[in-house]
Amino acid sequence: MANKTFDLNNLFLKELDSVLNLNYSLYPEYKGDIAKFAYDKLERKLSSTQELMAKSVVDKKITNIKAGHGLGKSDFIAILHFYWVYVVGGQCVSTAPSNGQLSENIWNPINILWDKFKHNFEGECLTKELRHNNTARAYGRTAKDYDVNSFQGKHTPNLLLIEDEANGITHQIDTGIKSCATGEGSKILRTGNPVEPYTPFYYNCLSDSITISVFHHENISWAYEIRPKDSPYHRLKKDVADNILFYDQNNKPQIKHSDEWPQEYPRYRIPGAVDIQWVEGIRSDFGEGSIEWLGRVEAKFPISVTNGVVSIPKLRVCRENSSLERSLTELFPITLGLDIGGGSDPHCISFCRGNNWLDYHLVPTHNDGDDLERLGNAVVDYLRSIPNSALEEVINIGYDATGEGSGSETAIKNVIEKTEYKDKIKFYRIKTGSASSDNMIYVSLKAEQLGTFAFDVLSRDFLIFLEDDSKYEFFEQEIAFITKSYSRRNRALEIISKDEYKKKTGKSHDVTDSLMMAYSIVNDLVDTVDSKKEKDKKDTLSMLKGKKNKS
Repeated sequence: MANKTFDLNNLFLKELDSVLNLNYSLYPEYKGDIAKFAYDKLERKLSSTQELMAKSVVDKKITNIKAGHGLGKSDFIAILHFYWVYVVGGQCVSTAPSNGQLSENIWNPINILWDKFKHNFEGECLTKELRHNNTARAYGRTAKDYDVNSFQGKHTPNLLLIEDEANGITHQIDTGIKSCATGEGSKILRTGNPVEPYTPFYYNCLSDSITISVFHHENISWAYEIRPKDSPYHRLKKDVADNILFYDQNNKPQIKHSDEWPQEYPRYRIPGAVDIQWVEGIRSDFGEGSIEWLGRVEAKFPISVTNGVVSIPKLRVCRENSSLERSLTELFPITLGLDIGGGSDPHCISFCRGNNWLDYHLVPTHNDGDDLERLGNAVVDYLRSIPNSALEEVINIGYDATGEGSGSETAIKNVIEKTEYKDKIKFYRIKTGSASSDNMIYVSLKAEQLGTFAFDVLSRDFLIFLEDDSKYEFFEQEIAFITKSYSRRNRALEIISKDEYKKKTGKSHDVTDSLMMAYSIVNDLVDTVDSKKEKDKKDTLSMLKGKKNKS
């Protein structure tokens, strides 16, 4: 009898839930069929690429779409808002990296659809809100402020969270969005051009994603092919190129108007979507394999980040080393670079011999007052792990004397004074924010360090011998997002600030900083503590002598 009562209760709850869902949903008969809803209520026939997007949203909890340009993403997202509010009867929250992208890419198409088809719906549509009732509604919120809390606390059933231009969504916002999609029927849709690697969108796509290049689109798919002997990328079929392609006076490829094409060629089926002229323009302006081509045409993540200081492909070449090159590293003195951690950031020790990077080691911090002593012990332990024959010469140690690093030398020395290395170590106190050797080229010493390092990477004058692949991958992903710009004042090279870097990546570049400390010593970008004191003393004496002569 108890089991029967339990079954009846379940049946009652299901019936009640169905009734409530009917109240929330204006068109429950379209549930699971976005294409039919779009055709019947919005007079939109989904393209083949949009049907692929729709199927994934219906079938999966999380949909990551790497898509090329002009494939109807914005139009599909607008349709999806109406579907979610008026068919599913749930809530939809959409976001984009900037307010302009949110307004123009998402909510302007929604408002256009509402103005034309509002007779098919109930409720209201405001600038960034579509409302059936208090339960079934959609609204937009920009993600530009990097605030994880702006997307927390939303755990309603049937919640759809949309990240448009997802490659620009920060780690903080993506984390907040993930924390919200916990209710029954909740889903996440991320879509965008994959123009930068190592972003949250990049990592989300590694686990599961759909790749839709522009060559999937019916407007142009008929005109292109891959000829492996010529190129790994799509090119116009030879007969198509002969009939529709010509070059202007600047030798730039142009496409004839479709009225001039042979009759048997298809015309553009979807106005405003990707076309052949745009594809050939990207090929001509940026080149096959460029970041623009890969991200916006082929829908593939590039290797390098736009404006990255260091070329990632060239960095990988620096790791392709021979056993002879490895043995030659022993000819150079030992240099350790220290990045002093604090807060949630660890310490990092980089081990170099000349312009050869052999290893690095991360040391956790605990914010308990003993972190610097802990680093000193880690340095000693690290030195003891190196063969004794290598420790007969002077050991150079460089550290950043700004921020967390100020005062660290004394704490480290207190540990080293008790060991066999006390007379072998020469310290370099480095202030990365200080002036560079040429302020017309580099804004600061930090910019000079990374700019000089980038040149050595290009010419393979710096070699990487990290044996652990995971260590190298961690470093590559870290340094990739250290980007450059040029100051307006003197067009000198400037490096992304640590705060902006943390906003973009959710972490700090500790390994790169420790490497730059060692690299600066090897390449004479800094002075030893003792030599700097002597230089300051000479400068002071010279100044006093000048004053005396004047008097």
